[in-house]
Amino acid sequence: TTKGKNPVCDLTVLTNWGDPQNPTKPCGNYFPIIHITGAGSTTLNGVEGQGILLVDGDLNVQGGFEWYGVTIIQGELKTSGGGTTPAHFWGAVLAASTSKYGLGGQAVLNYSACAIARVTANVGLSTSLLRSRSWVQLF
Repeated sequence: TTKGKNPVCDLTVLTNWGDPQNPTKPCGNYFPIIHITGAGSTTLNGVEGQGILLVDGDLNVQGGFEWYGVTIIQGELKTSGGGTTPAHFWGAVLAASTSKYGLGGQAVLNYSACAIARVTANVGLSTSLLRSRSWVQLF
């Protein structure tokens, strides 16, 4: 999201989750930490972003969803990417409810060391810190 005649990344807009498709644009280097609170279920459709996505409950993603970075879900992950627009994750996905995975539709989960490295370099997590410990508390 940009504002003004000279575009700058508007960090005051809560729905600004970066611009992964256009890394040279104003929000291309913005990698937010998005924390979706509440123990219920959240549905995302047609949303794209980059950074770290933290979900307290279940996450349901539908067609057009694209996330570049790290996704941590305390509940269940369900996908239903349908039609010609699949749901995509590039980076790493961790979900607490592995026995209930509901990966349907045209969902694609791609491990990407490059996406993870871009996120850790831009959200202030030092890679030396990540190498020296088996865990890093994010929330």
